[in-house]
Amino acid sequence: MNRNTLKLIAIVAMVIDHVAWAFVPTSSVAGQVMHAIGRLTGPIMFYFIGEGYIHTRSLKNYITRMAIFAAISNFAFGFFQTGELTFFPCSVIFTLLLGILAIHAYNQIQQPTLRWTVIVGLCLLSMLGDWPIIGVVMCLGFYIYRNNFKDMAIFVVICQLVLSLLTMVGPLDERGIYGVVMDNLWGFGVVFVLPLLYSYNGEKGRGKYSNWFFYIFYPLHLFVIGGLRYFILIS
Repeated sequence: MNRNTLKLIAIVAMVIDHVAWAFVPTSSVAGQVMHAIGRLTGPIMFYFIGEGYIHTRSLKNYITRMAIFAAISNFAFGFFQTGELTFFPCSVIFTLLLGILAIHAYNQIQQPTLRWTVIVGLCLLSMLGDWPIIGVVMCLGFYIYRNNFKDMAIFVVICQLVLSLLTMVGPLDERGIYGVVMDNLWGFGVVFVLPLLYSYNGEKGRGKYSNWFFYIFYPLHLFVIGGLRYFILIS
């Protein structure tokens, strides 16, 4: 599969995930399945941050474009989450921006202590956004292991296990640990990104404006789903 095909899969999975967050109970079978599908989006986006870093003609323009995109998307994500035009919480695009900066720090800062201090700082800053910490870690990991699929697969499984454990932290109900595990099975959907990435052929695919389509579609779909959600709630 080429890059545009993978990005299209990510977009479809993202819409399914956000529709589920807006309208479907997470503990239901439908909610579990829809969120499991939605787990494909984040890793695909994180993977292509590394690809973008490698292939961009101008890193400065790439970072500037992502910063503007993140600012706009934060308002869309805030509206989706709260029904108000607020800059916080930040969207996953903010996390992607920090991922780019983490990769750049990894490449450019020669002193190990300073390098990892900056990367840890970026991870902590990502707690303001979606996919906190793990998103920045995955951007960096995908970049580091981009030429070794076996190591990449191990890395993804470890990230998935950590992510699943974090989502399971919370109060128990009458079902105990069993209930917590069953309500969070959707987190294991992350590992299903591996066959997709394994099938990636390294080609861009057709479509001159595909990148701009995603830049426009991401905040737009959040405004639409968020608007429908709060319209239904107040009706």
